[in-house]
Amino acid sequence: MITHNSTIRVLALLKGHTKIVAFLISLVVIAAGFDIVVPFISQRLIDTLIQFLKNGGPAPTSVLLVSAIAILVFTVLNRVIKSNYDFRLFKLVTSIEDGTRYRTYEKYLNLHSLFHHGASSGQMIGRLEKGAQALYVILYDLIGENLLPPLIIFVGVLVALLYKNWIIALAVFIPLPVYLLIVQRLTNRIYEIEKKANDAFEAVAKEQYDVAANVLTVKKFSQEHVETDRQRVMQADARAVQYSAERLWSIIESLQTVIATIGRISVMLIAGFLVLRGTSTIGEFVLYITLQNMAYGPLAQLSVIFPRFRRNMSRAERLFHIMDEPIKILDAAGAIPLPPLIREIKYDNVGFHYASGKWSLRNISVTIPVHAKVALVGPRCRGRFLCRRDGFFCLLLHARRRLFARICR
Repeated sequence: MITHNSTIRVLALLKGHTKIVAFLISLVVIAAGFDIVVPFISQRLIDTLIQFLKNGGPAPTSVLLVSAIAILVFTVLNRVIKSNYDFRLFKLVTSIEDGTRYRTYEKYLNLHSLFHHGASSGQMIGRLEKGAQALYVILYDLIGENLLPPLIIFVGVLVALLYKNWIIALAVFIPLPVYLLIVQRLTNRIYEIEKKANDAFEAVAKEQYDVAANVLTVKKFSQEHVETDRQRVMQADARAVQYSAERLWSIIESLQTVIATIGRISVMLIAGFLVLRGTSTIGEFVLYITLQNMAYGPLAQLSVIFPRFRRNMSRAERLFHIMDEPIKILDAAGAIPLPPLIREIKYDNVGFHYASGKWSLRNISVTIPVHAKVALVGPRCRGRFLCRRDGFFCLLLHARRRLFARICR
């Protein structure tokens, strides 16, 4: 199942941006407050109009105008704050996405050669790109847009209903934990299936990269149809795994609809009963129904958020696997950083030998100016490759990347 460490690790990417995150949360709270105030204004207006129709008297024109202006002002302010929130959230998440992508890319390039020999480069780059995109989806789309604002609205509505009527508040709150308890086991199963599906689709992509890299060999042996059929079978197998997860999500979505509908009916019945008893007004009845609809926004989104969150979290974990790969080639203890090359590089009596004591290079002295092109010339089978691979040119290339060395054949 998905570990809490994975979710915490994604959220930990926000660690260096605490001030911006706090500011964004404050914007959401203010916008939610404006949203919640509007139904209370409508409730007062409805009760005033009903009182006027029932008892007569002067027309409540001022109440009508003030209510209309207040609703307009709060709606506009909510929209302005929401636009500001969206823009700042987009900048924050894209900066985190880019930073994580390039840190992982740098880590990938610095990994040891055995790792690169054992992994398909196309597959690794695909993991990196999908993982970075998954981080964007998780932080911006799922948490920033579809989870945090509705959740704050839910809490605000619950507080407002507790102030007005605790029975209505209880009827609004109970369906959410019930839904979470019911779907917890199903979502864990779905996550495991999604991991298998991602593995299967990665195998398809790896096979595609391998075939594309050796397309001339495929054509030489007339294997075009064979490779195409193999791709079709592998894709069908991956889809079969994916479809099993989608069937479970359809069950969860049906459960969510049933629980949400029961909650709505409960609030409607309780609020209507209070009106019939004379303990609530028509305006309060409308207020309860409106707030209940606002509160069920998070519950309605869960059937969309959960599958996308699980799917993208499994992709983000593959990105973390690259970041967690240990670097096995490190500088020796006490290694001195080389100063930047300005004029030339000079080697005096450079030598290299294996553990057996056999020398491959010995007593090599050379001076090479900066930006010079260096050629190693000699007959075939006389040690040029050995020199390049194990000795002198290896020292040059690893010590000074700004030097350009090549082998002349």
